[in-house]
Amino acid sequence: MVATKNKRKPQRGAKRRAGKRNANSPMPKIVGGILGAGVLFAGIVWLSQLPKPSFNDEASSSQTSAEVSSSQADAIVEDAPVEIEYEFYDTLPNEEVIVDAQPGQRNAGPQDFYYNLQAASFRQSEDAERARVELLLAGLNASIRTVSDADGNPWHRIMVGPFEQYGPMDEARRQLIERGMTPLVFKRPKEDNQ
Repeated sequence: MVATKNKRKPQRGAKRRAGKRNANSPMPKIVGGILGAGVLFAGIVWLSQLPKPSFNDEASSSQTSAEVSSSQADAIVEDAPVEIEYEFYDTLPNEEVIVDAQPGQRNAGPQDFYYNLQAASFRQSEDAERARVELLLAGLNASIRTVSDADGNPWHRIMVGPFEQYGPMDEARRQLIERGMTPLVFKRPKEDNQ
């Protein structure tokens, strides 16, 4: 019979360790302490080599703040900037501020113009008609105005209005913004309203 060494096979999934490390070894702590002390010492040396700040306006003066006499200290205090006094809190109660209680009534007097909104502009007339119908269903007075650009290409503009007062125009503008549009405001003379 041949004698074989009794080798133990590693279990499946088990890993062999190269060597056992002692987790309680003081060596990493000592090395870390030495490195920390070295960094601290280097920082102190670097700070001591920086030039000392000079607070005086004259470049030739080498006095430090500790060397300033009491008479010079009084002169420095007298040259200090004076605090700014705000009169806002005193004058505001004496002022009269008129607030427009009804902002929708702006421009309520007689006007020689109308407000119009351009809600959108399309190349295709079908797209313009679809957008016009959506705005009509939303309760807005929408129409299509066809214009040509410099190259003669037609643009179909969706116009909302006309509005005689600012308030209703602004409400329509807000509705268009809520629908994701970016309306443009136009003032048109009353004779030119188309």
